[in-house]
Amino acid sequence: MLQFFLNLLFPPRCVQCQKIGSWLCGGCSKSFEKNISCEISYYSVQGLDQVMIACRDTSHTVARFLYAWKYHRWLGAGEVLQKILARAFFDGLQTTENIVCVPIPLHAKKLASRGFNQAEVLVRELRVWSVAVLPLLLRKKATITQVGLSKEKRKENLKGAFVVNDILHQQIDRKTTIVLIDDIVTSGTTLTECANALRRHGFHHIVALVLHRGT
Repeated sequence: MLQFFLNLLFPPRCVQCQKIGSWLCGGCSKSFEKNISCEISYYSVQGLDQVMIACRDTSHTVARFLYAWKYHRWLGAGEVLQKILARAFFDGLQTTENIVCVPIPLHAKKLASRGFNQAEVLVRELRVWSVAVLPLLLRKKATITQVGLSKEKRKENLKGAFVVNDILHQQIDRKTTIVLIDDIVTSGTTLTECANALRRHGFHHIVALVLHRGT
């Protein structure tokens, strides 16, 4: 219902050409499929066994989707992105056994401001396929945006920002593979801080699946 009224007030526009009617018009959809490679690539981040990037975007359409979705509340964009992430999950991990997906949490202030946690939305398609998803991490520290910060400043900004859920972590076997979920990775500082918090609680198999690699 909310989406219906939002579409009336702010009709969907194609993120590529701005044509009114849908988040991705027919013409741009063909270009999107041509320029998006859903072959997983890998990125090295300290503290994680591996980081899987869901797609390579030569046309910057995914980046535009993310920007429109997160900062302009074009909520329909999330549906497309969920499917890309779900496909990458099954291609990369090829099983749902002994896996728990953990969306990167937002601080309460950021959540109230944005209205949704993009990582939580991205895993909705995985929930449909009965993939275990748990809020194992909590964000206790409000931080400034990471955009524009140097790597050292990013580390300082996020130091101590994440803690492990005291109740949930006791329910998970330490041999379980933890899959951190986020929309974008740039320096990897956020993923490292999350992995450090989990390792302090005895988790050893930690990977990440992110939609897009930023610059």
